[in-house]
Amino acid sequence: MEVRYLYRGTTEGWPGNEVLREERITCTTTDPLVAAIFGVECRNHGHAVILMARADAFPGLVGPPTIFEMIESAVNIMVSPEDFARRVERVLEVDEVLRILRDLGFGGVPVRIRDRSALQEALFASYQAGDRLNDEQLLDFVSRIRGAGP
Repeated sequence: MEVRYLYRGTTEGWPGNEVLREERITCTTTDPLVAAIFGVECRNHGHAVILMARADAFPGLVGPPTIFEMIESAVNIMVSPEDFARRVERVLEVDEVLRILRDLGFGGVPVRIRDRSALQEALFASYQAGDRLNDEQLLDFVSRIRGAGP
């Protein structure tokens, strides 16, 4: 059985906003391209990273679907962002993820996103363009990441 991963584009060390901390919710995605878009916007706030965690590290902690499920391949995990960060398998540099995505044929991911409005535009545009990794590309992505170091 193949391992599935969840990804979160964020600013390194960011504990999440007050609502996410209080409600113990972490917004993640099953698609590293979506996490990369979030990570690119997070460059506006500090050192941006992509957190990569095994989905099976959160048994029984997947929240109900949201309106973001389709466009963002979103999965809400019912733990605080800090708890999620403690369970990650890898912390990836945004530029490393962008390079791998380019190698997989996804060269249109912006390298700068000016604000939250532009973030939403980039997410919607990438969804409309069909820029989401299929199962084979996800396996290739994980293989490339695993080959990149510990």
